[in-house]
Amino acid sequence: MVNGNRIKIAVTGNRESNFKNPEIGREATYKILSNYGKNIILASGMSPKGGVDIWCKEYAKINNIPFIGFPPRECNTRGFRERNINMVTWCNKLIAIFGEYVRYKSGTFYTLRYAVNMHKHVSIYVVDTTKAEIIQLIPKFYLKKEKLRIKEFTIFKKWKIRG
Repeated sequence: MVNGNRIKIAVTGNRESNFKNPEIGREATYKILSNYGKNIILASGMSPKGGVDIWCKEYAKINNIPFIGFPPRECNTRGFRERNINMVTWCNKLIAIFGEYVRYKSGTFYTLRYAVNMHKHVSIYVVDTTKAEIIQLIPKFYLKKEKLRIKEFTIFKKWKIRG
């Protein structure tokens, strides 16, 4: 599962328009990813709407970290969902980054839920750009129709983006 001792990390997250301040969103994404060191391979879905997917690619390039893009074959729900499934299948760990709050009806949440049901390690973050703060969440689960579902979240850790 580990490629040449590098952990394969897929990053999913909100588009740029879901961050009240996209520049702080970019800075937070970089800070989150810096916690995982350099012995990793990063991947993202290469969303044409920008945001976390593109910031992940930029971070990898700046820090000389191998990067794999998973662009959708088609820019529609089916294409995005297929891309997200392929990304989760590839990775050892999934990082989900939400702007301002968790959006339950989003591709990011779908990808997170799929990763949980594939028994992948997940880390979940919300970036509050108005307070320049990163909030790491721990999900609480329940079982429904033999699938794990996320019931709610508990705050695990908060820290300032700057400082």
